[in-house]
Amino acid sequence: MNSTVKTLLGVTIGAAAGFVAGMLLAPDSGKKTRQRIVDKAKGMKDEANQVVHRAKNIKDGVIDETERYGKRLSEVLTN
Repeated sequence: MNSTVKTLLGVTIGAAAGFVAGMLLAPDSGKKTRQRIVDKAKGMKDEANQVVHRAKNIKDGVIDETERYGKRLSEVLTN
């Protein structure tokens, strides 16, 4: 896992922990607070899925570039 993905994951987890702590300490009713937590969790899940999708795209790009480089290197070495 590269450092960008680790950083994004750390920020996401930190934001989630901060949000949950804030919600639990908020003066709203329990029902309202729980609904806000559910709504925020759904939003964070969507954001996490986007991060995973971007990370997969980066990984695929790195693999493709590495394969192209390997083929070029092989051609140079065999000629």
